[in-house]
Amino acid sequence: MKCALALKRMLRCVLLFAVVGTLASKAADTPLKLSEVPPKPERAIRAQLGDGKLSQITRSSEGCEIRYDVEMTKEGRDRSFAVNGEGDLIESQVFMRELPRPIQRAIHAHIGKGAPDSILKANEDGEVNYDVEFTKDGKERDFTLDNKGELVQERMYLDELPESVRPAVQKQATSSTIAEIYRIIDQGESYYEVELGANGKTRSVGFNGKGDIAYQEETVSFAEVPEAARNAAKAKLGNATPCDVTKHTEDDEVSYEIDFKKDGKRQSVTVSSDGK
Repeated sequence: MKCALALKRMLRCVLLFAVVGTLASKAADTPLKLSEVPPKPERAIRAQLGDGKLSQITRSSEGCEIRYDVEMTKEGRDRSFAVNGEGDLIESQVFMRELPRPIQRAIHAHIGKGAPDSILKANEDGEVNYDVEFTKDGKERDFTLDNKGELVQERMYLDELPESVRPAVQKQATSSTIAEIYRIIDQGESYYEVELGANGKTRSVGFNGKGDIAYQEETVSFAEVPEAARNAAKAKLGNATPCDVTKHTEDDEVSYEIDFKKDGKRQSVTVSSDGK
C-alpha cells in the first residue's frame, strides 16, 4: 500500500493540474504576450516554437506551481505544450506517428478502433508518461502509460468497479459527490482512487481490490497541521511560506506533505503528526 501512495504522489507531480492529484484551488488563467513571460520560461517557449507560429500563451498557478500553456501552429498542425516557471518543458502534445512503436501498440490495445482525441507527453524530474484521452460508447475516457507502454492508471466509472469495491465507494459517497474514479496500477496490484467533494472541499480515497481503504489524501491549511509537525516543518521552511499542504493517511499513519518555495525553487518536506 505504501508503494501505491508513493506512485500517487509521483503522478500528482507529473500530471500537475490534472484532477487525479493536487487539490488546491487553481488561479484564473491569464493570457500573456511572449514579451510578458519571465526570462526562463520565455527562452523555453521560444525553443519549442522554433519556426512555428504562436497562437496563445496562458499563465496559471496552483499551489507552488506556475505554468505557461502555449498554443501554436507548426508544420501545418495545431499543437500545444506547457512549461513551468523554471523553464522546464513539462507537457507537450504529440501525435500517433511521432510515438515509439511500443507506445503506439499500447494505445491501440486500450482504445481499440478509432483514434485518440488527444495525447500529451508529460515529463517531470525525468519521468516520462503519456496521457491519452479518447471517447468510447459516449463516455470520455483517459489513461496514462509509462515510457515502456505499461498502463499506469485509467479512468473508470462507478458501474465499472469490481463488486468488491463498489459498495465501499458508495458508502464513502453517501455524504459526498464522486468527481473522478481512477484505477492505479502499482507492481501488478490495482488500487481504485475516488475523488470526493463535499462542502467545497475535496478528498481522495484509495481502495484496494478487497474494498478496504488503502490511503486517503486531502488538502489542508498549514494552520490545520498539528503543532509538532508545524514546528518541524518550520525548521526546514525558514521564512518561506507554504503554498500547498496535503494530509496523507495510510495504515493509520498520518503525514503532511508541505510544498513551499525557497530561493525561487519549489521544495517539499514531509513530516509525521508527531514532528518526525
